[in-house]
Amino acid sequence: MNNKSMWSWCFYDFANSAFITSVATFIYPIYFKTVLVPEKGIELMGLSIEGKTLFPLLIAISLSFVFILSPWLGAKADLSSNRKSYLSFFCLLGGISTMSLVLTTKGDLLFGSLLFMGGMIGFSFGNVFYNSLIKEVASNEDIAKVSGRGWAVGYAGGFLALVIHMVIIQMHDKFGIDKEVATRIAMASTGLWWILFAIPLMLNVKEKSSKIQMNTDVEHQVKSPIKGMIHAFVTIRSVPYLGVFLMAFFMYNDAVQTTISQATNLANELLGMGMTEVLTAGMMIQFVAIFGSLLFLFLEKKIGTKKAVFIALINWCFILVWASIMQNKTEFYILCAWVGLVLGVTQSGSRTLFAQQIPQEHSAQLFSFYTVADRASAVVGPVLFAIGTMILPIRYSILPMLIMLIIGTIWLKKIPMKTEIN
Repeated sequence: MNNKSMWSWCFYDFANSAFITSVATFIYPIYFKTVLVPEKGIELMGLSIEGKTLFPLLIAISLSFVFILSPWLGAKADLSSNRKSYLSFFCLLGGISTMSLVLTTKGDLLFGSLLFMGGMIGFSFGNVFYNSLIKEVASNEDIAKVSGRGWAVGYAGGFLALVIHMVIIQMHDKFGIDKEVATRIAMASTGLWWILFAIPLMLNVKEKSSKIQMNTDVEHQVKSPIKGMIHAFVTIRSVPYLGVFLMAFFMYNDAVQTTISQATNLANELLGMGMTEVLTAGMMIQFVAIFGSLLFLFLEKKIGTKKAVFIALINWCFILVWASIMQNKTEFYILCAWVGLVLGVTQSGSRTLFAQQIPQEHSAQLFSFYTVADRASAVVGPVLFAIGTMILPIRYSILPMLIMLIIGTIWLKKIPMKTEIN
């Protein structure tokens, strides 16, 4: 294992975690609801929709593109052995879109929505090619170690970005600007951060030549998104238990991703928490998650990856129950610390389990399905949550996630993974 290429790979997590943590999870949801969305919401197909419902729908629309196109693009990247070029494009798309949020002002709902969608699409597609490169920097035996380090570096990046953004937003008067302008600057700086810290990966991670030979079958799968998706399904079926694992991952990850993406929504609506309090909670999650990722490395070595993930999922069940009944800000902060502790185990362990099952020559195409399962759960969950907010008190909108979490956990427990088979 080449340490220079391994740490360069890890640093991309440092780069893009600033977007998903600072912008997508903590800053933009409140900015979206209070600045971009009209106070009374908008009329859509005869329905009056408020910001708390619009935001999860916006995420769902953004990630639908990933579901449709990523298997096709993954196949093209595998064939060309040029995953870094695809990663560079989506990194620039996401980074520039995020930087452009500085141009939004009150009422710019459509413009701000399109820019945020650009950020989400760049982040999600970028992760397809970033994750697929793990097999270029780590052997099968080292994947757990490298994955854990990547998540730890990513959480450190998310934490540091939140600290910087907290200073910018809270000390806006010291800089002679109002809070809204400071918020826009914080979001724009995230896009710049994303692009700059992606440079080490682009310079130091080398790709091996593709082992895939061009033939009629390969030509068909890269001709169109639909054919690429069909071929990816066939490839997944050829790897034992991989499809079942993806279904289990989709179920439990739906609960995890929705809880994270809607944490700000819940805190703001249920407990009246503002930007400062939400950012404090976010910093707590990211800081504790650094140690959670290192905890995964310890647990993985002692009891194995699958058992470590299973223990983390049991903890998530209790977290979701508590989230649906919490009554005050203290409880919310305790929950955030708990989330940080198990988040790294869940995310790093799931990526490790998947990477250990797949052949390197199809890594981008198959990791596209991992990302599809990851992002599809981030589509379905917010949609269910949005529907729930329209018919139920917001605290109970998270209960469907608990059901999916339990189902996914049971499925994972029953699946024999490659490490167990061998």
